[in-house]
Amino acid sequence: MDENYSLNQDKIFSTNRLLKRAELPFVANFTSAQWRSPVRDGVNYGGLRTAGWKKESTESMPLISIITVVKNDVANIEETILSVLNQTYNNVEYIIVDGASTDGTLDIIKKYEKHVDLWVSEPDDGLFYAFNKGVDLVTGKWVEFLNCGDFFYNNTVLAEIFAGQKIDANAVYGSVVCHVNGRRVIIDANEDIKEKAWQGMRLIHEALFVKAEIIKKFKFDTRYKVSGDGDFVVKCIARGYKFIKTSVIVFETRAQGFSAMHWLVARKENWLISRKYFPGPKADFYHLQGLVYFVVFRFFKRILSAIGIYDFLKKYYRRWFGDKIRREKYHHKEIDSSNRL
Repeated sequence: MDENYSLNQDKIFSTNRLLKRAELPFVANFTSAQWRSPVRDGVNYGGLRTAGWKKESTESMPLISIITVVKNDVANIEETILSVLNQTYNNVEYIIVDGASTDGTLDIIKKYEKHVDLWVSEPDDGLFYAFNKGVDLVTGKWVEFLNCGDFFYNNTVLAEIFAGQKIDANAVYGSVVCHVNGRRVIIDANEDIKEKAWQGMRLIHEALFVKAEIIKKFKFDTRYKVSGDGDFVVKCIARGYKFIKTSVIVFETRAQGFSAMHWLVARKENWLISRKYFPGPKADFYHLQGLVYFVVFRFFKRILSAIGIYDFLKKYYRRWFGDKIRREKYHHKEIDSSNRL
């Protein structure tokens, strides 16, 4: 576990500072189609709400709802939880949606249930079903997804974005730090996400805070296996919702993204999303050349290497297509692996 997120018993956690007594224990409306099985008292859920505590937004301090989705990741769940609890911002709601873990993950969640607003555990039908469950449960003004294996970049992330700030937008997004081949690299999304939304989602979803009313209105399209978050973001941009960029680095991750692990499905779904909201040859060409790059240089690497032209082709293809588009989409900057910024 990262020493920056070790448990400090002498500290009041971010989720325990502005609690109010509720008249009755409040859990959620479990009648949504996202819920597969009945939820029984003391078995499938727990947390502050079940003990009769609630929270509210104020004009100067909006309630920020953080959702973590997890299944069988006992190695990483504690670090993610502590990165939320140790935030200096005073009005945080924390929801954990567990997909019926069997590896000890649930034991870690229960360890912190006096500091988690609500956790639920049951089987689900995939990532975006779990996301939508979390959306069903939030009561805050802003919503952010911090997946298991990700952790806030430092303890002041939420305070830097929201404390004393009036945000004239429907969504706020920032940068992230990823671990790539032993290096820590800042991935900084561009500010032109509206102008180039026809290319797809040009930000990292976990670095995005969205007003709860919007995400509750649209939710995630569960027909997508990998790119439901991309569909949500592009849909919001296409419908005129305002996104602004913050200079704050929001989170850090050592994990490989879900879409990166299913890159071919992601490519196909992203293409369909672009055509859905921005039909035309420009989007088709953009996604086609990207697909060609991945197919050629992944599936034919051995053949091209054997005849001695792999490095040559990759160098010039990336120069004219691949790297150019990556540079347009994100800025990358390597940082000192021994320190946080």
